[in-house]
Amino acid sequence: MVNLQDLPLEVLLEILSFIPTTDDLYEDDADRAIGTDVLYNTCLVSRKFRDLAQPLLFRDFTGRGMHKKRDINRDKTICFTKAIYARPDLGEHKHNIEFYTGIIKDLQLGDMEKDWIRAMYSKQLGLLMALLVNKTPNLHSLHMPVGGTVFELFPVFFSRDPSFLSNLTSVAIGTTFPSTGSDMKYYQELLSLPNLRDASIDSSALLDMSFPSSWTPGTLSANTFSFHGSHWEAGALRKFMRACKSLECFFFSPPRPYKSTGAPGFNAAQATEEALRHKDTLKVFQVEFSADNENLEEYSSTLVKYGSFAGFSVLQDLRVSHAYLPAHPQLPATLQRLSISNCNSSIRDMAQNIATDCKKGLYPHLTRVSVSALDITAPIKFPGQRIPEGQTAEQCLLSLQDMFKGTEVEFSISPLPPQYEDDEDYGDYYVFDDYLTPNDIYHARGISSRAFDAYFIEEMSL
Repeated sequence: MVNLQDLPLEVLLEILSFIPTTDDLYEDDADRAIGTDVLYNTCLVSRKFRDLAQPLLFRDFTGRGMHKKRDINRDKTICFTKAIYARPDLGEHKHNIEFYTGIIKDLQLGDMEKDWIRAMYSKQLGLLMALLVNKTPNLHSLHMPVGGTVFELFPVFFSRDPSFLSNLTSVAIGTTFPSTGSDMKYYQELLSLPNLRDASIDSSALLDMSFPSSWTPGTLSANTFSFHGSHWEAGALRKFMRACKSLECFFFSPPRPYKSTGAPGFNAAQATEEALRHKDTLKVFQVEFSADNENLEEYSSTLVKYGSFAGFSVLQDLRVSHAYLPAHPQLPATLQRLSISNCNSSIRDMAQNIATDCKKGLYPHLTRVSVSALDITAPIKFPGQRIPEGQTAEQCLLSLQDMFKGTEVEFSISPLPPQYEDDEDYGDYYVFDDYLTPNDIYHARGISSRAFDAYFIEEMSL
């Protein structure tokens, strides 16, 4: 009989590599702990098994913990960093690093919770992260709940080692300064990495005068970018679109009105025009704007609208704000999904125009038109925000859906739950994706941006 330990090292390592420890492969913390415990116990069998299993424990690091003990997140990070510096060879096996504010919420600190979350946004975490990343040359993904000055230590590593983070393919950075936005200069080298494929940065500020000098045309390799709660000037947007080699997915939303910097940002027409530079590669375009919810019909007539989308040759998904969309939008023939957000006034004329174009065969691939609003009765009303005498709200909704009879389009209106609105003290990161189901994320678009974008792209690939 052949004993397990007598198998070739290559076979043993292959067997152990099938024991996953990442969040994505387990449904809950208990299952994930089982996988980790198996590797822990394997290390105790013999030195041979320890040498095989120990590196696998260092593939992924997440700030999320299971213990209800104060300081566990910080202590875990410090211990992990010490281990990497004591054994640099283990750092070579690290592929993913994620830090979460969710661990602090798990501690149930009551009134102290906000102070702890703010403390996590200090440079103490940035220093630990920089030290850790410095010893993980094969890192593939880096997810942080905070950015800005935390990343000011990175240029030191980039200048000393040209190959620093050269294997990074995914980066996600949460809200830093909700009131002003963090300057994109902090991410100049990070977003210029040659193997980067997707980047998500919340609460960013990109100004024309301070646009990173190294971002010349065609220098940014990533094909998916997400910037929520961000403020960009029109000139900066133009330069950024030119810097992208081949853009496939672009997500953007501005700060909420109470977070406005007062400086002029790009408008809907400019967003459409600049995105046309990538008309032959762009598959997902989701650019939303804030709108004044009072006197909407009068207010909407003064806004600069999105331009025509008909020129996009491969665009499949489009998400836009209702107040900034023309009454008769020009859509691409390749479109599959149209999402209209923040719809707080009648959508009847627009829906009728889209339905008529569908019946003419202009949009043969369109299967879903979804509308979201805080008050779902607002879109179904007739112009003038009225419900005709003798009709009910349900009848008004059914008449909207009937416009698309004879087409492949499913028309729906869904509410945005008020509890997912931003918290002024916490910023956009207060409602974190750890606590939302995919369905919640889908309907609460723009609150937990990184999680929704990842979920959406995964859904698109099915």
